[in-house]
Amino acid sequence: MDGLDGRIVGLTAPQAVSLFGGARFGRYLSDAGGDVARALALCEWNQRFAGVLHSQLGYVELAVRNAVDRRLRLLSEAEMGSPMWCLPGNAPLLVNRLVRGQLDMARRRAQGDAAARAGRGSHRGDAAVAHDDVLAQLMWGTWVKLIGFPVSDGRTEVQRMLWGAAVRSAFPRVPDGEAGRIMVARRVEYVRLVRNSEAHFDNLYAEAFRINRVVGSMMSLLAGIDPALTRCLDAGLLRATARRLRVLLPGDGSVAVAPV
Repeated sequence: MDGLDGRIVGLTAPQAVSLFGGARFGRYLSDAGGDVARALALCEWNQRFAGVLHSQLGYVELAVRNAVDRRLRLLSEAEMGSPMWCLPGNAPLLVNRLVRGQLDMARRRAQGDAAARAGRGSHRGDAAVAHDDVLAQLMWGTWVKLIGFPVSDGRTEVQRMLWGAAVRSAFPRVPDGEAGRIMVARRVEYVRLVRNSEAHFDNLYAEAFRINRVVGSMMSLLAGIDPALTRCLDAGLLRATARRLRVLLPGDGSVAVAPV
């Protein structure tokens, strides 16, 4: 159907329930008006759209991670005497107040990876855990926490101080002051929601119907760091994959989606 390869369309309803789970497949079956083949096509579309989102969100995650890291290295060197803010004892005070737990977990995961490398005889098997090893283990939620909610109240007092001290410089193309932080905060939080949905292969109707918001949020974050980075994003692929949903849905191609 509509350019999908149809690999799963031949499954029976019980097989589909076994693969996707009763609740998940039941949603697609209901949306397909009880047509099992169409429901399976919707499942296949959802998996494909999740893959496309994942590949494109990867550029945004890398760009944000490395842009913020560069600025926190400078803050860490000035405050702690070492740019390696991810390593024990080096995190600046404001960073430590916000993401100490996330840093501890990332260090443990990095230590686990180091032990695994040693066990399989990797060329880095005897290397100590480095800053970049820990940085790579930090999840998107770390950057959301460092930037904070898109509000200016007591909940974001520490984030506002950190924004002024370091993080604002990671986004040189956004507006000055608190307006810039709030703009970035809205984008990173929305990207978090989209990322979580695609990572868990949740129903992605909302993201497809709001594809302009998805693309706009991703483009805005990349442009805020460096406008040249927006070239990495394949907006055409995202929009084309999203549009296929309306073809697969019966009737006028509309369905209720949760507000965001």
